[in-house]
Amino acid sequence: MLWDRGVSTQLAATAMDSRGQVIQGVVFEWSSRDPTVATVVDGEVRAAGDGWTVITASAGGTSESVSIVVATPDGPKDRTDCIACHADAYLGQHGGSSTPETCLQCHTGPAWTGGDFDHTAVSNGFELLGVHAVLSCAACHEADGTPLYPGVGDDQCVACHQSDYDGQHGGSGTPTTCLQCHTRDAWSGGGFDHSTASSGFDLLGAHTSLACTACHEADGTPLYPGVGDDQCVACHQSDYDLEHSGSGYPTTCLTCHTRSEWSGADLDHDAQFFPISVGKHQGKWSGCVTCHTDAADYSNFTCFACHQHNQSRMDDKHSDVSGYTYDSDRCYACHPTGQGD
Repeated sequence: MLWDRGVSTQLAATAMDSRGQVIQGVVFEWSSRDPTVATVVDGEVRAAGDGWTVITASAGGTSESVSIVVATPDGPKDRTDCIACHADAYLGQHGGSSTPETCLQCHTGPAWTGGDFDHTAVSNGFELLGVHAVLSCAACHEADGTPLYPGVGDDQCVACHQSDYDGQHGGSGTPTTCLQCHTRDAWSGGGFDHSTASSGFDLLGAHTSLACTACHEADGTPLYPGVGDDQCVACHQSDYDLEHSGSGYPTTCLTCHTRSEWSGADLDHDAQFFPISVGKHQGKWSGCVTCHTDAADYSNFTCFACHQHNQSRMDDKHSDVSGYTYDSDRCYACHPTGQGD
């Protein structure tokens, strides 16, 4: 502490290697954080006015600092100017952190420990949660406390973390509502539940590797709203048209295809229903529409598109069959292989 303007004191600095040996011939650069309080030349510190400053000696990319307080006899004394006496305590806790010197914002008069700064109140609602709770003030504030990101709300992560977003999602159209997938504790391990958010559309098969923009506008609006998990054709009409246009194939795509890829359709009509690739039906049909004439419901089918039997003849032929009716369902019930009696 220096007690009047013009009073000086000499400081010395010594350079040492990793083994604690003195390094000779090192020239130090000296600086004062606030020259209006004290100046320094070659280690000689001279008081200039009331207040406190930090004197730093630097060499080879390494520096060391010491606090200097100047209290002149006619200088103003303020009970809130804690730093005038407690500069060493400030440096011990906050040295190099750019923490503001308005100590009573966080500390109370009786003790330095137990600082209780209410960031939520002074920032209009930005609560220090997750990793924010351990950041230094300088990560988000200028040296004088000015916010680097003014007006940022508690859920507006991208205002500060644009570079993180760009690194993971740049150009993908992923929405910037980061807390839908991430937590305040870490960027990694995003856990967005698409099934819940979309009322049941599970990302399965090839859908799991698609960019969001394949099915959503840049703001997250679905390109295909209201699509259920098995309503493939709502999004894949062009795929259907390319492969099946005019064929009358049903649009219940998962009957033949998987969610992993369009190629490799695997409907085995012979095994699942009755033989159409061998026997009497071989070569007698031209697409599903031959028997499945109801495009709205391909579970319906008719035998009579090819087998137009006379009603009286069929009644006579089946006179001994209990509950006989002249329709395709009954035909299939009695002739499951489609091969006749």
